[in-house]
Amino acid sequence: MIRYEGLLRRAAERDPDRIALVCQGVRTPYADFQAGAERFAAGLVANAGFANGERCVLFADNRL
Repeated sequence: MIRYEGLLRRAAERDPDRIALVCQGVRTPYADFQAGAERFAAGLVANAGFANGERCVLFADNRL
Protein backbone atom coordinates (compact mmCIF):
# COMPACT_ATOMS: atom_id res chain seq x y z
CA MET A 1 0.00 0.00 0.00
CA ILE A 2 1.28 3.45 -0.89
CA ARG A 3 0.77 6.10 1.76
CA TYR A 4 0.43 9.68 0.54
CA GLU A 5 2.46 11.01 3.44
CA GLY A 6 5.45 9.00 2.24
CA LEU A 7 5.10 10.27 -1.31
CA LEU A 8 4.99 13.88 -0.15
CA ARG A 9 7.86 13.43 2.30
CA ARG A 10 10.09 11.80 -0.34
CA ALA A 11 9.28 14.52 -2.88
CA ALA A 12 10.12 17.23 -0.31
CA GLU A 13 13.40 15.53 0.57
CA ARG A 14 14.38 14.84 -3.04
CA ASP A 15 13.50 18.22 -4.55
CA PRO A 16 12.35 20.69 -1.85
CA ASP A 17 12.26 23.74 -4.13
CA ARG A 18 10.21 22.12 -6.89
CA ILE A 19 6.69 23.53 -7.14
CA ALA A 20 4.11 21.17 -5.63
CA LEU A 21 1.02 23.22 -6.38
CA VAL A 22 -0.16 26.54 -7.74
CA CYS A 23 -3.30 28.13 -6.33
CA GLN A 24 -4.51 31.59 -7.35
CA GLY A 25 -1.05 32.46 -8.58
CA VAL A 26 0.71 31.38 -5.38
CA ARG A 27 3.41 28.79 -6.06
CA THR A 28 4.10 26.41 -3.17
CA PRO A 29 7.28 24.30 -3.20
CA TYR A 30 7.27 20.74 -1.87
CA ALA A 31 9.19 21.71 1.28
CA ASP A 32 6.54 24.28 2.25
CA PHE A 33 3.68 21.95 1.33
CA GLN A 34 5.20 19.18 3.48
CA ALA A 35 5.69 21.58 6.40
CA GLY A 36 2.06 22.69 6.13
CA ALA A 37 0.86 19.09 6.04
CA GLU A 38 2.85 18.35 9.19
CA ARG A 39 1.38 21.41 10.95
CA PHE A 40 -2.13 20.34 9.91
CA ALA A 41 -1.55 16.81 11.25
CA ALA A 42 -0.11 18.16 14.50
CA GLY A 43 -3.17 20.36 14.89
CA LEU A 44 -5.46 17.34 14.51
CA VAL A 45 -3.54 15.56 17.26
CA ALA A 46 -3.40 18.59 19.56
CA ASN A 47 -6.88 20.01 19.03
CA ALA A 48 -9.22 17.40 17.56
CA GLY A 49 -8.46 14.31 19.62
CA PHE A 50 -6.69 12.32 16.92
CA ALA A 51 -3.80 10.01 17.73
CA ASN A 52 -0.71 9.55 15.57
CA GLY A 53 -1.46 7.05 12.82
CA GLU A 54 -5.23 7.50 12.87
CA ARG A 55 -6.97 8.15 9.58
CA CYS A 56 -8.77 11.33 8.73
CA VAL A 57 -10.88 12.28 5.71
CA LEU A 58 -10.94 15.82 4.38
CA PHE A 59 -14.00 16.81 2.36
CA ALA A 60 -13.55 20.06 0.47
CA ASP A 61 -14.65 21.84 -2.64
CA ASN A 62 -12.19 21.92 -5.49
CA ARG A 63 -9.89 24.09 -3.39
CA LEU A 64 -8.34 24.20 0.08
